[in-house]
Amino acid sequence: MEISDILTSYGVDEEKAQYLVSRYEHGYAWDSFTPGKQPIAATQRKTLYSVETVKTYEDGSIAVSTVPNFEALADAPQTRGITGCQYRQSGSTRYWKNCDGTVNLAVISMGFNFNYQNVNHSNPKITHYGPYHHHIIGGALSNFRFNRISDSQVRLSADLDVAFGGFPAGWTAWMQVNVTGDNAWTSNN
Repeated sequence: MEISDILTSYGVDEEKAQYLVSRYEHGYAWDSFTPGKQPIAATQRKTLYSVETVKTYEDGSIAVSTVPNFEALADAPQTRGITGCQYRQSGSTRYWKNCDGTVNLAVISMGFNFNYQNVNHSNPKITHYGPYHHHIIGGALSNFRFNRISDSQVRLSADLDVAFGGFPAGWTAWMQVNVTGDNAWTSNN
């Protein structure tokens, strides 16, 4: 799949997608993976299986976050595997296993699997995390590491090396899974 196809599949118009690809090929960073840039719009789509959030930046680039739809899973009458996420309940504790949180910036993607539990709808905890997965076009990610921010937040970081305008550039790229109640979402720099 071409980069422009990925962008248009998330609502970027064809002309803007070609513009972004051209800028990337000429060594310019998109706003979606430039530290400090903030999205100007966000849309969310829920399905039975996942919650997908598309954040759009000023230059038209996007960041797509996909996490399991825990609310729908919890309402399911039986345990079911949902994109690797399995749900079960024991007493007042809800468990989700083999879930996946991913951030996709079209040319860079990072994510990881995690297990999650919630006691009485008030004590969310990520009980296990890893392995991670990633892809990058036109650069390199290395030195992957996990950091538990709190019981309900785990961050995956990596060193990002790219060349913009013929000059090497690098920074720490990260994505994070956050859980609360029966919800999960990702954040990233």
